[in-house]
Amino acid sequence: MPALAAMRNVFYEEPDRPKFYDLNGIRATSVAWQSGYPGVEFQEFYLGVENSEKPPGNLTPHQSLIIGDLGPDMPFALDYRASCSRPAVVELTTYDNWRYVADDIDEFLEKLGLAS
Repeated sequence: MPALAAMRNVFYEEPDRPKFYDLNGIRATSVAWQSGYPGVEFQEFYLGVENSEKPPGNLTPHQSLIIGDLGPDMPFALDYRASCSRPAVVELTTYDNWRYVADDIDEFLEKLGLAS
């Protein structure tokens, strides 16, 4: 787990019990994410709204993987819409819907001090 200070520098939201999911957690979350759980609330809150001023704003479940969360209802994900081999990293923010935190996974790991 990266240092909390590093996470504060990368994400827009303040981490509150942050965690990265293991492979089983990613699988379980992906099934729920891609099936539209929990219904109408999912549509309104979790998908977001496209926003060119604070991109991307929205996220497409079948082109993304939730890889962790910063706290309750604060997921972060890999966004594969632009690239299948170098997904962007996004986070769901309280006020601005989904926001880019890194152009790709390599930049994300570097920002967190986890690059090899």
